[in-house]
Amino acid sequence: MNDFYILGGVLVGLGLLLRYHVGQERFKRRGVGGLQHYSSYGKGLAVGAFETFLNFIGTLLLAFGILMLVVTFFSSDEEKEEAVQIEEQVDEAVGHIFEIEERDRASLC
Repeated sequence: MNDFYILGGVLVGLGLLLRYHVGQERFKRRGVGGLQHYSSYGKGLAVGAFETFLNFIGTLLLAFGILMLVVTFFSSDEEKEEAVQIEEQVDEAVGHIFEIEERDRASLC
């Protein structure tokens, strides 16, 4: 259960980090007028396409991470209730075992 929380958090973190890095690189290329400057047209096309792809991957990681956290959070309530019921059943069974052992000890004395 905790593994899904960790994985979801890692996916969210990676998605945010990837999107932040792409945005930072775009910011560094901006000039006074606010436009991005490239040394050639081909480089501008290639970098733009690659950054769009990375931004898309970052968005997917972010969405899957959030989805995993939400699903895990809401499914944990049901599992917690089941775990509490099982724990109560185990406690009852252990209590009966101790009662039987005490009766056996009392009958031996």
